[in-house]
Amino acid sequence: MGVIKNSIFILTARGIQIVSSSFIVIAIARYLSVEMYGDYAYVIALVSAVMALTYFGIQQVTIREIAKDRANAHLYIGSAIVLRGGLAAIAAVTMLVSMLFIKPSNLMSAGIAVAIVSESFLTFGMLFRAVFQAFEKMLYEPLITIIYCIALSAGIAVVIYFDMGFLWLLIVTAAANAVQCAAAAFIVSYRFVRPSFMVDKKIFKALLVHSSVIGLGIFFYQNLFRIDVLMLKWLGSAKEVALFQVPHNMVMQVEILPAALMAALFPVLSRLMKSDPDRVVDVYEKSFRYIFILSLILSIYLCLFSKEIIGIVFGSKYSQSAASFVVVSWAVVPLSMDILLNAVLIVMNKQKYSVYYGGITLAVNFLAALVLIPAYGFMAAAYIALFSYCLLFLFSMYFVAKAGLPVVLDRILSKTVLAGAIGAAGMIWLKQFSIIIALSFGVTAYFGVLLMTGAFPPDVFPAFKAAIKNFTGTKHDR
Repeated sequence: MGVIKNSIFILTARGIQIVSSSFIVIAIARYLSVEMYGDYAYVIALVSAVMALTYFGIQQVTIREIAKDRANAHLYIGSAIVLRGGLAAIAAVTMLVSMLFIKPSNLMSAGIAVAIVSESFLTFGMLFRAVFQAFEKMLYEPLITIIYCIALSAGIAVVIYFDMGFLWLLIVTAAANAVQCAAAAFIVSYRFVRPSFMVDKKIFKALLVHSSVIGLGIFFYQNLFRIDVLMLKWLGSAKEVALFQVPHNMVMQVEILPAALMAALFPVLSRLMKSDPDRVVDVYEKSFRYIFILSLILSIYLCLFSKEIIGIVFGSKYSQSAASFVVVSWAVVPLSMDILLNAVLIVMNKQKYSVYYGGITLAVNFLAALVLIPAYGFMAAAYIALFSYCLLFLFSMYFVAKAGLPVVLDRILSKTVLAGAIGAAGMIWLKQFSIIIALSFGVTAYFGVLLMTGAFPPDVFPAFKAAIKNFTGTKHDR
């Protein structure tokens, strides 16, 4: 029940984040020219690719260790801050040195410098927010998210209204990340625990060793999501970056939802792995089933209505993006599943596997982009990205099964594909008469078939209903 309540808090926060960030992405894409939006996306991808070094798996290990040993939480948090600070400094220097070889324009150089500051605030803010997960007190997530979204939305609105240009978009983003970081640090210090910077060598060494394995995997993962943007810029043009990144960014926004669920599940799974390993199997099976089912219907909707979404949301200047959206929309499924599977590997202390297959997948993506992007541009990037994400999913599922957990996919694949096919066929036929009727039929047919075939057991609904009732009742009592 605690997992569901924490999921409600996190999903609320992520829902606010998705709505806010979606409007911001749309506003920026509409405000900038296609080429300038491509440069904007390139700067963010380039800086975040290098600054990904700062994540280093520190958050996951910190959450796991605090969940098991809250008495020493102050030591874990302090060590994590020190380690992240050192890595942030190394990453920033690396980025600045690399600019000597990239030789960007003055405007791009200024943008890169601002983006480095912005990413630094973001990475420390995420570390402080990880403490909420470790203590399983996610009620602070919506508060921090609202503060961040208000600050960022207001800043972006001012920039667009006064037509302040490309660089100021990055400046107000950095300011919003600074506000978010300060708010999270304040809450952690005064509501949870004050970090101790008298670093315990044993804890620091353990954090460094365990997080380094996860961190290398995260570094590969983070750059896998950005490699195609970088390759399009280097081998193609800023326009092609924009035509790929507009739909790809929408898929990344959708992935906030399964990430929110796993944020609530992760500390629980960490405790269960120590106290009741048998229950981990049950939680894993149910999570796999529901995430797969929900992600598939999302992909179907995004694919079938890709042209309408691009036209309504981003305007005619991005009409060519509809073709790439048809392709990358299917990435919702493998990416959602991999979020679950990768978290399970970390909980089982099998994170070394993600380093292996993350590195292999990144290398495959790079080589494919090197060969195909010069000839086929942004459409090649779309197909390569989808292939890479499917490869991640298959690798992670294999290693989770190898670690002893069941392969759930074979139990639900045929039923979900059947339900998806019936729903999609009906929507395609009804779409010519009414989009609203098509949308309604699709979800009704999909879940109706799943319920009839037993792929989506109804026991989840009473659990969520009870959790919401319990949550609202507790809140009222206070």
